[in-house]
Amino acid sequence: MATALAALDTTQYVKINNSQRVALIQCTRDAVRVAFSNVQPAKSNTVFHLLTADQPPLKLDGTDTDIWVLSLTDTSNVVITDFPDLAPVIGDTFDDITRGTRSDVNHYRAIAHKTGAATASGEQTIWEESTDFTPMSASDTFTITYNSTNDGADAGATGALTLLITYIDASETIQQDTHTLSDTGSDVTSFSGFGVNSVEVSSSGSSDTNVNDITIAVTTSGDVQAFVPASASVTQQAVFSVPDAVTPVMQHLSINTNRTSAGAVPKIVFKGYAYNRATDTKREIFKHTVDVAIENTLPISTAELCAPITARDVIWFVMDTDADSTNATLTFSLNLYDD
Repeated sequence: MATALAALDTTQYVKINNSQRVALIQCTRDAVRVAFSNVQPAKSNTVFHLLTADQPPLKLDGTDTDIWVLSLTDTSNVVITDFPDLAPVIGDTFDDITRGTRSDVNHYRAIAHKTGAATASGEQTIWEESTDFTPMSASDTFTITYNSTNDGADAGATGALTLLITYIDASETIQQDTHTLSDTGSDVTSFSGFGVNSVEVSSSGSSDTNVNDITIAVTTSGDVQAFVPASASVTQQAVFSVPDAVTPVMQHLSINTNRTSAGAVPKIVFKGYAYNRATDTKREIFKHTVDVAIENTLPISTAELCAPITARDVIWFVMDTDADSTNATLTFSLNLYDD
């Protein structure tokens, strides 16, 4: 970011921006005319913005052209601040972020399902895997387990052939790797990391999906980090590992649950946890009880009920029900702003 006094001229329009970027323009003395054009406007140009010293600064959220200023007096002053590290934001900011056109922020979203949660199991991770999630405190490789009869490189396999894995690497940055399944039913990844955020079937045989469940676990401990249910072709889990050197901001959280049988009206306690790799500490960031007799859907558009999360956090959501065979769906999204 840089702030400078623009060199003005009363005889011609002068370009005041070095490139097409976000800018803040303020007239600090007398008055000037401001025009936006790919070429220098003539002094006689009659289409302009009049900016005077008693007006607030002109803030430009984005521009796709040059900025030209004509001084109306010999003593007119204009101060401009430009932001070279920010790309122009044109159109809807949320759309730009989700489309990936903002260089300083990345968007992540997830949908998770839990089917048949049992009373006796206590808190259960919201995913279709039978075991519960345990965050990683040390970097390790991952072991991918699958049924090689239907998924993998076996000659008769019709299901998943390759997987696109998004993970936190040993340097705590987000990376992606395409893994080709072998024919053994158990592969170890060529990379190491602190967690897996998503797995997607990136190519498949005639079934067009993974035919059986695919599990990704820590090689040393066996703790499951990601789970692709049969026929889903993508992880459906309420788990996310935040990389280093970012500021994470929760954008959305919603919960839906339902009755599982006649007369069953469960009360479910939903919680969110965050484990920080730097402090080796787990904390509760969310808690809400849903009584199906009163409501079965909880939308939180701005995730106001979640405590702040930080860089190097691992977040996950759990449920605890008082009725067997309870089903739940949880969705969330967050933005990762570069520090």
